[in-house]
Amino acid sequence: RGALAFLGFASVALLAANSVMESASTDAGSRERAARVAAARVEVAKAQGASVEAETMKRKQAAKEEVVRLEARRLARLEAEAAAKLEAVEKALAGAKSIKQSMAEQSAVENPAYFAYLNEGSGRL
Repeated sequence: RGALAFLGFASVALLAANSVMESASTDAGSRERAARVAAARVEVAKAQGASVEAETMKRKQAAKEEVVRLEARRLARLEAEAAAKLEAVEKALAGAKSIKQSMAEQSAVENPAYFAYLNEGSGRL
C-alpha cells in the first residue's frame, strides 16, 4: 500500500513536472515569438524611418529646385528690365547725337569758323 501511494504520489509529481516543463516550453516559445515580433517591429520602424527620410530628401530636393526656378525667373526679369533700360539709353544717346549734329550743322551754316572749331581734332571738316 505504501508503494502504491508512493507511485501515485510520484505519478502526480511527474504530471506536475511535465506540466511545468510544458509551461516553461510554452513560455520559451512565447518569448521567442515575442522576440521575433519585437525584431519585426524594429525592422518595420527602420523601414518607415527610411521611407520618411527618403520623403524628406525628396521634399528638400523639390524645394531646392523651386528656389532655382524662382531665381531663374527673377534673373530673366532683371535681364529684360536691363535690356529695356539699355535700349532707352541708346535711344536717348542717338537722340542727343542727332540734336548735336543738327546744332552743329546749323552753326556751320550760321558761323563756319565755329563749326571748324567744334570739329577741330575730330578729323571731320
